[in-house]
Amino acid sequence: MTGYWGYRPLEDFTNVHRQSLIQMLELTPDMKFPSYSTFRRVLKTINFQPLTDLFNTWALALASPKPEEDWQLMLRAFVAH
Repeated sequence: MTGYWGYRPLEDFTNVHRQSLIQMLELTPDMKFPSYSTFRRVLKTINFQPLTDLFNTWALALASPKPEEDWQLMLRAFVAH
């Protein structure tokens, strides 16, 4: 959604948006943000399937597929399992 892909761009994102993140998350100004290698280590331990399922459920509730897209969703669901 932000156009950032990969671990180094995540670190870049925190550098570019540092002040906004500090304000929004109510962090202290001297807070150290993670390096790309920390992002990598943490993200490699996460099982993204439950997050993906929740996102897909949320997205479908907001925007139902058009009838011609139904077969694509069924095919994706079949292939995923």
